Amino acid sequence: MSRPSLIPYPPCVQATIERDNPYVTVVIVSQHSFIDRSSCCNRVYLFLDDNSKLCLFPPRIG
Repeated sequence: MSRPSLIPYPPCVQATIERDNPYVTVVIVSQHSFIDRSSCCNRVYLFLDDNSKLCLFPPRIG
């Protein structure tokens, strides 16, 4: 799922993803954090910058 028009607004992105698909879990990841590399089709990662105000990449399923 790619929502480039929503990338500058992380809370809106999270709410939109959860509203569009209530079966997924949104995981917010800061820029320098490690993530679990196991694949999971009901998990969506939001990669945020250090200020938690900007998504660095489009949301990714994983």
